[in-house]
Amino acid sequence: MKMGRYVQPHMRPIVFNLHNFPVTDMEHAATLCERIHRIDAKESFANHALVVLGNAVKHTHFSFTHFNTTPLELVESYSETIPPDAFSAFKAQIDQHPLLRLLIRSPKSQIRTLQSAMPGTVFRRTELYNEIFAPLAIEDQLFINLRQKNDLFLITYDRDRAFDENEQALMQLLQPHVQLAWENWHRTRDLQQQVQMLKEKSIVSEAAAKQANAARQLMDSLTPQQRNIAELVAQGLENRAIAEALHIAPKTVGKHLENIFQTLEIHHRAALAARWQQAKVP
Repeated sequence: MKMGRYVQPHMRPIVFNLHNFPVTDMEHAATLCERIHRIDAKESFANHALVVLGNAVKHTHFSFTHFNTTPLELVESYSETIPPDAFSAFKAQIDQHPLLRLLIRSPKSQIRTLQSAMPGTVFRRTELYNEIFAPLAIEDQLFINLRQKNDLFLITYDRDRAFDENEQALMQLLQPHVQLAWENWHRTRDLQQQVQMLKEKSIVSEAAAKQANAARQLMDSLTPQQRNIAELVAQGLENRAIAEALHIAPKTVGKHLENIFQTLEIHHRAALAARWQQAKVP
């Protein structure tokens, strides 16, 4: 199918007059804003947003897509109503979406709708619309796009009719809270991971300290001459070189080594060198 002529959308900020915003919608927005911040970093943010934002506005489909923007890559996607193969097809036709490229390039999070970016008559001539959107009865999309460094996280509401001003105003009220909740989720998760790494490092350090202390006790059980020989073995010297350094016979070195191996319950020079180095750990 021949793709329709692409019309470059404008990314002018959308500003709504909230003076006539219904009180019930304002109360609904306040509840959602409060709930979106109550998240455990151990929980998936997508799952949390699904529960909190799933009934924010009426929709046919509700989905989450996570993009890496450098280079552009669809990392993960989730929807209870959109089949996975639709996301695969969408990935291959991303360039035909009127808004997605601009949302990816935009440094700020914002609320946008599909119909505000391109007239429906133009979009209906694209392969993206005819192969994916039309079968899913998608005529308009409402986006909350969240930015975190190279990550773009899209919360998308799809349906067969346009989103009105009150619905867009509601999402505009929600957007900064969702963005902040997402950033705090990232920060908290990173801190938890750092704390876990420190705990693991501490456990390893404690184990290494215990092993070093045990090795020092074993080295202290050797005679002074045996410790001299153990140190020279750790330096890589052979028996003849050790004998010359200590002014003793090579056979005497060999006899000392037999006694050292028996005391330390080891069987070769490499194990002795390792034990010596271990005993030197502070």
